[in-house]
Amino acid sequence: METKENSTNFGRLRDSMSSSCNANNMQVFYGEFFKRFYMPLFIPLLALISSLLVLRSKDDFKYNSYKNIIFIIGISFIVFSEITVRYFGLEIKNNILFLLLPVALFLLIYSSIFIFGYRKFNKWFLKLIKNI
Repeated sequence: METKENSTNFGRLRDSMSSSCNANNMQVFYGEFFKRFYMPLFIPLLALISSLLVLRSKDDFKYNSYKNIIFIIGISFIVFSEITVRYFGLEIKNNILFLLLPVALFLLIYSSIFIFGYRKFNKWFLKLIKNI
């Protein structure tokens, strides 16, 4: 009699633990998946942010402040990426926004580098042709 009662209690304990463990494991799984998928999206973004230094000449008198601003922007993106990993999984709208944000920022920074770099190259090329 006592063995049957112990096995029934053990069964209830096991069922309650498995249901709570599964819910907890899924949250851990989503967090880990998001971290492994989302964090690498920031690597090219950080590379583009650092390449913004190319848009200004070292001879410019505001170059040091520009360099510090680029550094602060890069650090803020690293902090932002770490914070968003913590809040992933709360709402689907937030998850989609968190996933699209690095891609949108990448396209924005890349297009600005392309446009401003093309203008500088075009001016340089026209000066070169006039001197020939």
